[in-house]
Amino acid sequence: MPPQVSRLIYIFATIVLAFVATRWWLQPDSFGQYGHYRGKALPAAVAHDPSYVPKTSCADCHEDEAAEHAAGPHRKVSCQICHGPGATHIEDPQTTNIRKPDVAAACLRCHEQRAARPARFPQIVEADHAGGKACNSCHTVHNPSETE
Repeated sequence: MPPQVSRLIYIFATIVLAFVATRWWLQPDSFGQYGHYRGKALPAAVAHDPSYVPKTSCADCHEDEAAEHAAGPHRKVSCQICHGPGATHIEDPQTTNIRKPDVAAACLRCHEQRAARPARFPQIVEADHAGGKACNSCHTVHNPSETE
């Protein structure tokens, strides 16, 4: 065996051994207890109050918007994608504890044309699409396939 090959094998074996030793040394004892998570982190995670609620909680009070949303292309998207976490709003329904999004920014977050997005995903170039007008000047916000 040529000496350069044996050196490469030695270097590779050293790197693998260092990786395995470092992983063994740094890995918490409870890692993997519940899948790919630290088991000892579970009590801390459980202690947090939930911030997000199911869509059905929103629909209990906002029936019209929920029906409109359910009929549209965003029916699988949670209300909280645009409005933020809703647990506080569900407990104390106020207009001050739920986000009312800037419609154009909320739409463009997902629909602004980007080369990395799949071609079949609806994308727009804002200036070409609406000439700077807000999305809700033409589309219904909870069911954008409808136009006003």
